[in-house]
Amino acid sequence: MEIIEIGAVWARADSYVVETFQALVRPVVHAQLTAFFKQLAGINQSDVDSAEPFPIAAAKVAGFAQRFQSDPTVWGSWGSSMPISSHAIANGTASSILLPVSST
Repeated sequence: MEIIEIGAVWARADSYVVETFQALVRPVVHAQLTAFFKQLAGINQSDVDSAEPFPIAAAKVAGFAQRFQSDPTVWGSWGSSMPISSHAIANGTASSILLPVSST
């Protein structure tokens, strides 16, 4: 499995969305998207071909994840932080990925 999109949100307890984050990631292992995936995800080959490599996208989501920690907000990411962490380890960028951990 290879990450090609990262999405995240900071929201308040009343469900108000404070800010969102979205980034495409240039695939390396499976550089060519399948027709099935393109139809399912609505992502074009040209979109990922011009996307940033994972280490850059990961640094950006890590910065986004740190932005509102002092406010009464909740961090969320569609998907799971486990694949992001696993992908970071595989790419040698694990030390730069500091994502908030839920206390619930």
